[in-house]
Amino acid sequence: RGGLVFQGGVIFAMITGFIWIKRHKLPLWKFVDILTPAIPLGHFIGRLGCFMAGCCFGREAPAGSWYSVIFPNDPHSFAPGGVPLYPTQLMDGFGELLIFVGLILFRKHKSFNGQLLAIYMFAYAIVRFIVELFRQSENRTLLFGWFSMAQLVSVFMILFGLIIWFRNRKREAVEA
Repeated sequence: RGGLVFQGGVIFAMITGFIWIKRHKLPLWKFVDILTPAIPLGHFIGRLGCFMAGCCFGREAPAGSWYSVIFPNDPHSFAPGGVPLYPTQLMDGFGELLIFVGLILFRKHKSFNGQLLAIYMFAYAIVRFIVELFRQSENRTLLFGWFSMAQLVSVFMILFGLIIWFRNRKREAVEA
């Protein structure tokens, strides 16, 4: 039942992409910045699918809240039916859509190659960390009773984004 994890998929895709780009002797960071906006766009579309399937659902929301969603009692849905839940799939999805728009608007103003990937990593990590606060915690690994594995991965994504930022801002400067 479910279990597909986006963060692991992105990490694997990045490693595979880096190997492919290096093998074909392409300019790594320039190429990465061309591809980066596609990540949050694809993730947005994927989260709409999560919402339709009822997976990745939020914890119970206050009864009668305007922002909650109630899934039908459907044996094919992953979400519990008839209970108001935080719409974490939509929260995450629209966060991804905002990241996509931000990257598209910023790409002509970047000052170094790799900057779009670093910004994506910061923004996605923040969105995911916050959305995790509203996710249902049953059947998920929690550290210290409240810190999810996705939140831990988000912290590492910020650190990796900082490494890219500080490593590339002088080495990969974009010519004006």
